[in-house]
Amino acid sequence: MAAGLFVYRKAAPNILTQRLRDEEHGSPLLHGDGELVERIASLLNERSESFDMAHRSINSDYLTPEHVAAALFRRMAEDISD
Repeated sequence: MAAGLFVYRKAAPNILTQRLRDEEHGSPLLHGDGELVERIASLLNERSESFDMAHRSINSDYLTPEHVAAALFRRMAEDISD
């Protein structure tokens, strides 16, 4: 893996589905046959090994982007102070 910080913003398939439905444009990877939530669950499963390599993982199910950023900064500050 290249140098840098890899952060995985984890969210449940049903949460991701709702967020994508709320957006004006969806991801091209999610177009196709089947239910959106099933497609998202499948993609998450396919990519799980990559997600497991993340330096940090933040569950963002019910967090705003601002709260995710604040949580990440807190964790980074804790790492620096250790």
